[in-house]
Amino acid sequence: MATNRIRSLFCDLHGLPRGKYVPPAVADGGRIGFAMAVFAVSLDRDLVTVPGTSVQEGLPDMELVLDGERRRSWQEGTETSLGYLQAGGTPLGLCARSALKRAVAGFEASGLSQSIGIELEAYVFQQDADGVWRPYYAPGAHVYDTGSANDPRGLVYALWETALNCELPIESVNGEYDSGQFALTLRFADALKACDDAFLFGTMAREVAAGMGLLLSFLPKPIPDHGGSGLHVNFSLLDSTGDNATCRDGGLPASLGSASPGSSTTMNRLPGSSRRQ
Repeated sequence: MATNRIRSLFCDLHGLPRGKYVPPAVADGGRIGFAMAVFAVSLDRDLVTVPGTSVQEGLPDMELVLDGERRRSWQEGTETSLGYLQAGGTPLGLCARSALKRAVAGFEASGLSQSIGIELEAYVFQQDADGVWRPYYAPGAHVYDTGSANDPRGLVYALWETALNCELPIESVNGEYDSGQFALTLRFADALKACDDAFLFGTMAREVAAGMGLLLSFLPKPIPDHGGSGLHVNFSLLDSTGDNATCRDGGLPASLGSASPGSSTTMNRLPGSSRRQ
């Protein structure tokens, strides 16, 4: 089916996808308007006073300035477009993607690039006869399980196929510590692409699960007496030749880590922080 709508998206402070469907001709204009006060909406849909949202100053507008790239969607007839938020022609301070862009520029000014690998962990829930959400029923599940006992309704298969169709780079999927819990690892990439991929994959995963009558949650502790879910980030700094710039002791070379003569800056190397995660 030909593309007849563009889903313009940005990530809010809760990690939720906010956006609009617009015709391709509107997306070609490169700017989509939103109310800045969306950043003041709580998870319970209360409108709270959040600095930088101007929520008590007439609910002004902001614009999502699309970056021009359109990505495959898991929705028929749809492509997805991301961008950067602006207000009054200047970057919006609450835009996480703009903050990441500034951080990347800072590293690049020091002659460094980044390679980021992200692992998401999530619980899946299903409704019982009374409509109450219960943990996904998988009585035969175990750690690092990859079979039907771990995923009796085939959610992992659906996520895998959808991710491939959307060119979202899965590296691995497996059962995590508790029944109904999964680890979903994405292929490493530069910082902006890795975070975009994680944002789109998480959105896709929740929506595909919902289409199967399931609820997928990335909350860190949705079940009090079960293990928590993490978000693991493998972070590498690469020099101009593409080699790992991090020293074996976890610090940076003197040429890159010195803030001033006689001083040094160190960076802890996370597990997996090598040239390839």
